Amino acid sequence: MKLDEILNKIGENKKKIQNFRSLKPAEIEELDNYFKIGTTYSSKTYERLL
Repeated sequence: MKLDEILNKIGENKKKIQNFRSLKPAEIEELDNYFKIGTTYSSKTYERLL
């Protein structure tokens, strides 16, 4: 693979990543709730094992 091809591929991938960067407020809230519930559940499960 030539340097130009590699640089073009990097540029394409950078554009793809940048398209995913901005999350909508509803998406942020959903992720926040997911991690709160998941970590709480994991914590309670761990406590039961002790």
